[in-house]
Amino acid sequence: MDLNNLIPDKSDKWVIDKNMLFYKKYKKIPICYISEDDTIYVFINKLISKTLIKFINNLIKLDIKFFLTKVEMSNPMGIYDYHNEIIKNYLYISVQEEFFGKFIGFDIIENMIKWCNEEKCIYLIKDNYDYFFDKVNNSYYYLRKPMYNSSSKMYDYSEEIRDYYNSLWRDIQMDIILN
Repeated sequence: MDLNNLIPDKSDKWVIDKNMLFYKKYKKIPICYISEDDTIYVFINKLISKTLIKFINNLIKLDIKFFLTKVEMSNPMGIYDYHNEIIKNYLYISVQEEFFGKFIGFDIIENMIKWCNEEKCIYLIKDNYDYFFDKVNNSYYYLRKPMYNSSSKMYDYSEEIRDYYNSLWRDIQMDIILN
């Protein structure tokens, strides 16, 4: 598969290096990787969310099969326990404001189920879902500056995202049955 065909616009910010596609913002940020069996893996990065949405919508329009993965997978050393990490990444992406409801004709959870079926790791989904359940339903603070400064910011998911995530386990079970 030719990476040039996947580029949604003809700007000079897209860089192809071997079997990887990069987007040059301030530095080269990996966008996707094509494996030996022509499977496309898209690296999700919130820093370039608008570009990723445009890129994924272009893949959908071209009717190309792809899966989402973590940026850390672009590191040649990989990551430890990548099945759990990628499932967490899918669930994390599904509740982020930058990506929530922005894809046309693409279901992140259905894509996760297809990936889990191929990797034979469906059994890991429930534990990862439970891991995020409390995070989505609670508000919490994080420090924006060093620990000794009292400047902090409250992080809170919208009511729409909370409702979506609370009913997500049922949708996951339905997708598992149907796929």
